[in-house]
Amino acid sequence: MGDYLIKRNGTYYFYMRVPQSHVSKFGKFLRHTLRTQSKIEAKRICNILLVGLDELFCKIESGMLTDEKIHELISSIFTRALDAYEHIRIETPHKNQETEQFIANFPKEKLKELLSKNRTAPFKPFADMILEEAGISIDKESIQYKKLLRELLKMFSEVCAIEKERADGNFLNDYDKQQSYTKTALLTNTATLSTKKAQTSITISELFAKYKDEKKRSGQWRPKTEIDLVSYCETLIDIVGDICLDTIDHQLMLDYRDSLIKLPANRKKVSKYRDKPIDELLKMPNIEPMTLRTANNHLSTVSSLCKWAVKRGFMKANYAEGLVYRLKIKASEERSIYDKDDLMRICTVLKGINKNGSTERYWIPLIAMLSGMRMNEVCQLYKEDIKQLDGIWCIDINNEKDKNIKSVGGIRIIPIHPILLDLGLESYVKSVRSKHLWGKLKYNEKNGYAHLFQKWYQRLNRREITQDDRKTFHSFRHTFTNCLKQKGVDGQLISEIVGHSTGNITMERYGKSYKPQIMLEAMNKLDYGFDVKEALTNN
Repeated sequence: MGDYLIKRNGTYYFYMRVPQSHVSKFGKFLRHTLRTQSKIEAKRICNILLVGLDELFCKIESGMLTDEKIHELISSIFTRALDAYEHIRIETPHKNQETEQFIANFPKEKLKELLSKNRTAPFKPFADMILEEAGISIDKESIQYKKLLRELLKMFSEVCAIEKERADGNFLNDYDKQQSYTKTALLTNTATLSTKKAQTSITISELFAKYKDEKKRSGQWRPKTEIDLVSYCETLIDIVGDICLDTIDHQLMLDYRDSLIKLPANRKKVSKYRDKPIDELLKMPNIEPMTLRTANNHLSTVSSLCKWAVKRGFMKANYAEGLVYRLKIKASEERSIYDKDDLMRICTVLKGINKNGSTERYWIPLIAMLSGMRMNEVCQLYKEDIKQLDGIWCIDINNEKDKNIKSVGGIRIIPIHPILLDLGLESYVKSVRSKHLWGKLKYNEKNGYAHLFQKWYQRLNRREITQDDRKTFHSFRHTFTNCLKQKGVDGQLISEIVGHSTGNITMERYGKSYKPQIMLEAMNKLDYGFDVKEALTNN
């Protein structure tokens, strides 16, 4: 992040070296004042700019509809149309009458009128099909789109003229004379095209390597993201093989999905499944298959990969699009909230843990319960992340050092709930000698600092708290959010406290963060139906 921020006279600026392929349009560097003296705020804005610029560069790279590209597309369609009419004439002569009738419906005078008045509306569906096939996305009101429509109209006029001559038996028109090949030349040309196609087609593993390389260079991937996506790609290859992209079609992806949902959960971890080929696994009886949610993770990842491949010109269409299963359960019900009895049991257990001196096992669940923070957000805290702003003790949730934040919206500063301070969190922080707030937690590439704590809490949760599989550590977050919602706290404010994207682009991009005092007033409305402090301190 430091590579993109510079400070001049106390104010932060965004500074970026433009990729070489875009220098001609943007210059060598982009420089823009962020109008803030706060490093935290500067990083937040910088993250937004980086995401927006990446989308812009990708859009430009994936399909600028230049005049040259329009000419290339029209030339290809022109040839394909005339070849198709000739194929009908050879293979199905009885249908040729339909073609001639269709052409006759567009007399020369009507075509001239269409051209003179630029009536291109009938060609919009055709233009959209061409652009989709080429993997190009463009504003339908742009001048380039209008150029494409007009060129299609011109092309159709020329096709009609040639086909009318062919219908009269005249194959000495300029186009057909140019297409007059000897058999040897035709075979040579076909062989050349086949060789070229073979050279340009790549395999799934080669595509994924390119995809992974680009994402890693852009800094968009966390270690866990890469590990998960590698696993999903390996499963795809295990099922369909490491095939060339030009052999993929919609039916193949449907077959892939059908096989995927029959595979056992955690097949790479369970010894009886680990080394078995897919065909053998699918024949095994009494397999507990992966959940539809897990299958959807696979399917959405493969769809994203194919979408990227289309943008980069490796595939003609995203055949994995629309394969994700619709789940009947609402997003808000995927994980259950902890009820009052659950929370009271948790407090009873934590009180005993505190007496045994296990600091991280005591404080991490409490912080989550009273802030809505994610597990890894709490586990990866450094001592320096606990600080005072405007006289209020706060937690600075950031992606500095070896910390990872799930999304841009997750970077935030929130107040510490007074109950935590009453229980002695400030004193604990001051007593910590290490840089990291929880000295016993060690970093893991996939799950950060949370990997061992997560396993411990899962066991504790099932043994001491609840047998409901939908109640997990993440339920603290849902419980906190639901409680504030029921107390009438504004949704935008709740989203900022817990680090959710609101979907309101204007507010997220230009709105300032809520001040700690405003957030603290909202958090003070938290009421779980019992005295949390008393439950943790009474005898």
